[in-house]
Amino acid sequence: WEYHGSDFARDAARMSESPAMRKWWELCDPMQTPLPTRADGEWWAAMGEVFHLD
Repeated sequence: WEYHGSDFARDAARMSESPAMRKWWELCDPMQTPLPTRADGEWWAAMGEVFHLD
């Protein structure tokens, strides 16, 4: 995914206020296994961009 904003922490906090988003996380989180290579505080391990097609 690509983030098109300027303050991800603020935008993520706003998303967490949404009942629909909290329900989605409740359903999806048990199906995810975070990679051990992720940084502290990250759910997903960051990856460098490989291809950029636009």
